[in-house]
Amino acid sequence: MNIGMKRFLMLLISFVFVISLFGCAFDATRFSESSFWGSQDDKPAKTDEQTENTPVPSPTGEPGSENWTIMIYMNGSDLESEGGEATANLQSLLNVALPESINVIIYTGGTAVWQNDLISPYYNQIWRVVDQELVLLESIDAKNMGDSGTLAEFLSYAQSNYTADKKALFFWDHGGGSIMGFGADELFNYDGLWLSEMAAAFRDSYDGQPYDLIGFDACLMASVETASILVPYAEYMVASEEIEPGGGWNYEYLFGQLAQNPDMAGEELGIAVTDGYYDKYLGTEMESIITCSVIDLSKIPALEESLAAFAGGLSGSVTAPETMSTLAVARQTAESYGDAPGQVSFDMIDLYDFVDLQEDADQTLSSDLLAAIEDAVVYEVSGFQRMYSYGLSIYFPF
Repeated sequence: MNIGMKRFLMLLISFVFVISLFGCAFDATRFSESSFWGSQDDKPAKTDEQTENTPVPSPTGEPGSENWTIMIYMNGSDLESEGGEATANLQSLLNVALPESINVIIYTGGTAVWQNDLISPYYNQIWRVVDQELVLLESIDAKNMGDSGTLAEFLSYAQSNYTADKKALFFWDHGGGSIMGFGADELFNYDGLWLSEMAAAFRDSYDGQPYDLIGFDACLMASVETASILVPYAEYMVASEEIEPGGGWNYEYLFGQLAQNPDMAGEELGIAVTDGYYDKYLGTEMESIITCSVIDLSKIPALEESLAAFAGGLSGSVTAPETMSTLAVARQTAESYGDAPGQVSFDMIDLYDFVDLQEDADQTLSSDLLAAIEDAVVYEVSGFQRMYSYGLSIYFPF
C-alpha cells in the first residue's frame, strides 16, 4: 500500500470513534433430504475408510494439456452445517458435463457437519471433479482454513499437480469486507483470512503464472483493498460489493458456459459468474440488492495513484467545518453495504458514488479518480435498490 493510500485511509478512520464488525447473516434453509447425496442431520461417526489418511488416486491429464484449472477453496462453516449451501452448490456444479480439458480441484473443510454422505467433517479434503462426480485426492487432519498456510498448501498442491493454460481460484464462504476478510472456520473458533493473510498465502504459493481470475463467492469482497492485494498475482477479480444470499453463485450456469467455451479468457469467465449470479435471483426478493463486478486488476495501480492524489487534495481542507460537513453528508448518502437495522455497519461504501457526491475536493482530481474507477470496472450488475453501485467499494467508517 503506498503512502498516499495510507494517508487517505487514516483520514477516513479519523471520522469514527468506535467500530465493531459482525459476520454476514443469511436466511439459510436446511438442504433438502432428497439431494443426490442424501441428508446428514447429525455429525456422523468416523468410518474405517475415513480414519485412513490416504489419498485416493485420480486420473490426470498431461501437464499443460488442459485449458483450465479451477481451484475452489470451500470453507463450509455454518452455511453448510445449518443450511447445506455448500452441498447445494456442489450439486449444481456436478450437473455440468465438463470436458477433460477443464480441471476442477476443490478443497473442503471448516464445518462441523456436511449435509451429504461423501465429505467428512473430520478432515480437510481435496477433490477432483471427474465425470460429474467428486473423486477424493487427499484427506488431511482438519486444519484451520482461516490460516494462510492452509490456503498456501492447497494452492501449491493444485498448481503443481494440475497445470493448465489458464487458472482460476474461487473462495466460497462468508465475507466480511476489507477489515474482516474472508471465511469463518466453524471448527477453529470461526477464524477467517484477513487480507494480509491472503496476500501471504499468494506470496508463499505463487508459481509465476498469474491467475486469470480470482473470485469471491462471499459477501462484501469487491473492494479496492481486496483488489490491491491481488494485483501481483492475478489479471481479473470477480466479487460482490453487497452481502450475498446464502445460496451464492450459479455454478451450473458458469461452468456450463465454460464447458461450451473452454478457450474463454478470465474476463469472460468473470462475466459468466456475474450473469449467472444475477440470473439466479431474478424475480426473487434478493434481486433488488444483488451486486457483482469484474475488475481489471492491471488498472488498480493507476486507480491507487488517483486515490492518493484525491486524498492529498482533501487533506489540506478537511479541517474546515464546512468541508467536514459536506464530506460527512456525502459519506452518509453514498451507497453502503452490509447494513441492517439494529446492527453495526461494516462501513463499506461505493467509492465512485462517494466521490461523485462530495463537492469540496479538487474537481480535476475527482474526475481523474472517477475515470480510473470506470477504467478498472469492466463489467458490473446491480439490483434496483443498489442502483448507485459502480463495482468497487472502500472501507470508510462513519
